[in-house]
Amino acid sequence: MPMNWLLCLGLLLVSFEPPQARSGLHEVEIVSSTLIIHGKTNVNKFDCELDQRVDSETLRVTSEVTDLKLDFDGLVLKFDISQFDCGHEIMNKDFRSILKSEKHPFLFLKINEIYINEETSLMEKLDVKSFVTISLAGVERTKMIEEATVINHDDQTVTFKGSKVLQMTDFKIEPPTKFLGLVSVEDVLEVSFEIKMRTTPIK
Repeated sequence: MPMNWLLCLGLLLVSFEPPQARSGLHEVEIVSSTLIIHGKTNVNKFDCELDQRVDSETLRVTSEVTDLKLDFDGLVLKFDISQFDCGHEIMNKDFRSILKSEKHPFLFLKINEIYINEETSLMEKLDVKSFVTISLAGVERTKMIEEATVINHDDQTVTFKGSKVLQMTDFKIEPPTKFLGLVSVEDVLEVSFEIKMRTTPIK
């Protein structure tokens, strides 16, 4: 019982009995997902947001729980770069160009592992770390998110949220300049996400 097993974690910690390793197959429905990319130029800041709350997809996810670690296979989210809103159509067009959306139209976020903080005291809200793989502009990078949160809404529904600072050059993206070099985009981007999921065991 992977994702909804998180609800029981607080009780397991209190009992001081290590949980048995377990694995399972689930259908995971993405109820909603929000992804925001924060960036800076030498003159201002910008935020580009994608909020997906319709046409939710259902994923077939295999997972395994061992001690305070959860491993996932198949928990991959897809974000259409053309749907990001930066607040202005010109910025939207520039954003798509920067991320090479014509050739690579999607950003992928794969959740690989979640580690629960042993000092977490509230089972409704768990402090976690997570390894995720981000695919952007055709380049994949696996990163550790040091401070993330899992919120348990009920025995089937959870929200996973966190953020990570990335370098554009890690994804072979050259930070652009405009207006004869007077405006330049910084190499650093911060990606923040909030994903609400509903899980159903497959027997």
